[in-house]
Parts: sequence; structure tokens; C-alpha cells
Amino acid sequence: MQTNQTIQRIAFVLLAALLAVSCSIATSSTSRPDNDLTAKVQTRIKPLVEALYLNTREQLAIYGDLRSVAQAHALGGDDKQLNYLQKAALYVQKTHLSSWHQWEMLSIMEDIRDEARLDYYTLRRKGLHQAMDEEVYDERFITIYQTQISHAEAQKDIQRALKMIQRNRKIYRQLIDAIAPLVSMDGDVSQL
Repeated sequence: MQTNQTIQRIAFVLLAALLAVSCSIATSSTSRPDNDLTAKVQTRIKPLVEALYLNTREQLAIYGDLRSVAQAHALGGDDKQLNYLQKAALYVQKTHLSSWHQWEMLSIMEDIRDEARLDYYTLRRKGLHQAMDEEVYDERFITIYQTQISHAEAQKDIQRALKMIQRNRKIYRQLIDAIAPLVSMDGDVSQL
């Protein structure tokens, strides 16, 4: 009788241990990406994030150059030209802020807790898509204002800004592709 109870207790302990192990395996596989995969993706993302940072610094310099041209033009130039210069500069600044925000959010990826990484990468993917969409419209507005600006130096600055926007969108696409293995596929990302 005592042998039967001992066998039952051992069986119960083994069953409980197996259930605990299977629950922890199921939880870890659905709540966060594999650490090896995460490390590979982060290694792939790091140079892209660094390139994005350099682009944001260049965009800020272009914005400063456009503001300088506009300030010089304010002292004795045409009011319409000044208006176009200022508006183009504001859109360049807007794209700078957008890319700076993306860089800020991506530069902390190594500090995200393991259990929050799936959500983090899913939201970053959504944020990158939104930034790409916004910058398409910003690029169009900058191009519209560019056609009205006659100042040669401002034209060069605007061309540089447009190239930076295109580079940023290329980086955003590469980042989206790089983080795809870590993104939640439970539903449409646009529903987040």
C-alpha cells in the first residue's frame, strides 16, 4: 500500500515537472523571439541605425543652410522667395525630426526587455512604415517649393535634402526587412 502511494507521488511530481517545463517552453516561444535570431537581427540592424543617425545629422545641416539662405534673403529679397525658402526649410526640418525619432527608437533596441521585444519590433515596423509614408508627402511638398525658388545655393541644398529623404526611405525598407523575422504575425500590423 505504501509502495503504491510512493509511486503515485513520484508520478505526480514527474507530471507536474513535465507540465511546468512544457508551459515555460510554450510561453517563451510565443512571447519573445529566439535570442540567437534576435542577436543576428540586431547585428544586421546596427549599421543601418548608424547610417540613419548620420543622415539625420546631414539633414540638420541642410536645414541650417536653408535657414541661413532664407535669413539672408529676408534682408532685401522678394517676399515670395522668402516664403518658399522658409516653407521648404520647414519640410526639411520635418523630415529631419521624423528620421531622428526613428533613430531614437531604434537605437535603444538592445535595452528592450526580452519579453517586450516582439511588441517592440512590431511597433517599430509600423513606425517605419508611417515614417516612409510621411516622407513621401514631405518630399512632394519640398519639390513643389523647389520649383518656385530661384536661389542657386538653396536649389543645391534642396537637392541634397531630397537625396537624404530617399536614402532614409531606403534605410527604412532595409530595417523593415531586417526586423521581419521578429515581428508578430498574429494579425495585421496596422491594427496595433
